[in-house]
Amino acid sequence: MLRSLINSNLIYYLRINLDGYYTFTNNYFNSKFAHLSPKFINTHFSGSIHPDDTIKCKDAVIYCLNNPESSIEVDIRKPYSDGTYFHTSWEFSLYQDPNKSEVEIQCIGFDFTKKQAQIQSIIENLPDSVFVVDKNGICLDIIVSHKSHKLEMDKLGIGKHFDIVTPNKSISIMDFIEQTDQVGDIQGIKYYEEFKNKKKWFIANLSSLVYDKEKCFLWVSRDITQIVDYQIKIEAQNKKMSEIAQLNSHQTRAPIARILGLASILEIDSLSEKNNQIIQYVKEASIELDKIVTQVSKLSDLSN
Repeated sequence: MLRSLINSNLIYYLRINLDGYYTFTNNYFNSKFAHLSPKFINTHFSGSIHPDDTIKCKDAVIYCLNNPESSIEVDIRKPYSDGTYFHTSWEFSLYQDPNKSEVEIQCIGFDFTKKQAQIQSIIENLPDSVFVVDKNGICLDIIVSHKSHKLEMDKLGIGKHFDIVTPNKSISIMDFIEQTDQVGDIQGIKYYEEFKNKKKWFIANLSSLVYDKEKCFLWVSRDITQIVDYQIKIEAQNKKMSEIAQLNSHQTRAPIARILGLASILEIDSLSEKNNQIIQYVKEASIELDKIVTQVSKLSDLSN
């Protein structure tokens, strides 16, 4: 693990002593911030961050000393070569070098844009969309599946009402929040949303949870449009099969019965042997056709 961090081309890895001086920086950090210093070892960390972020770094060091088994995340602004700043995300933890007696602070960092891209990639492949809402339906946190909702990350709507963030629904979340408050978790809520005059179907579960020390609600929904569309096609095919069964069992068999009746009447009359044989052929063909129609009707019933 440590070796992969040291050799990484995506992750910053460094260590500082308790006085704030770099004791180690990996090559990725060195190359990215070469415009600040040709060599960071024994230089103070404050020279490579935004001045206003110095205090939060010192607070993070104090946290690590008081919580040696834990780590803490810190967002730090780093300078571009033109003097502007960009955001980076870091994890600080206590580090004990086996070859040294003193402890150090280990820092693992990402460019915020790269970390955000990784999160974006994960979100885009999520099958579910997750919404945390308060008792009034206001969105407190959102993880949206782009495969289903197609929302941009900067327009997720935190702080807005759920029914506004996901408009044109066939339901209102408030009805289910009231039910959840009374009877507990609700599963299998089926509903649709209108997208450009086309219905997209979802199934959702709603449960209560404690979020930021307050009772809130978790709405987890999944796009089932393909499943519903398939069910609609199956139902349409079943309807056609039912119509075929109806046609076979009634409309087709009725004229066959009439042919058999006429053949039976003709048998009563005195006909020549040749004509009687023809009548017999007609009856046999009609009976055979009737059996086929009956078999088709049974197969239609089985399909339904």
